[in-house]
Amino acid sequence: MKELAQNWVTDEFVKAIWLERLPIHTQAILSVSTANLSELSILADKINEIKAESAVCKISESLGACGQENTVQISALQNQIGSLTLQVSELTKVVSTQALSRDRTNYR
Repeated sequence: MKELAQNWVTDEFVKAIWLERLPIHTQAILSVSTANLSELSILADKINEIKAESAVCKISESLGACGQENTVQISALQNQIGSLTLQVSELTKVVSTQALSRDRTNYR
């Protein structure tokens, strides 16, 4: 940014614009510093390296309302699939029985 600005704007202006584009936590730390832009950029890199490594992750065993609703829906779908499977099985038996009886009457 400093190279692009050349001598058209002050270092303070470039610093202000640069700080605005950093993550909020980095802005908060660097805003109290009186270091020059080169030193601030090094500090910003170090801060972001530390921040990136300190992510907090949480795994929850309890289901929220959405998870419970999905469980109920899955259970209902399983019941419907079971019912449809039985119906197909019964229909297959009926069709097989009818086909066998037709075959027997044709041979007489």
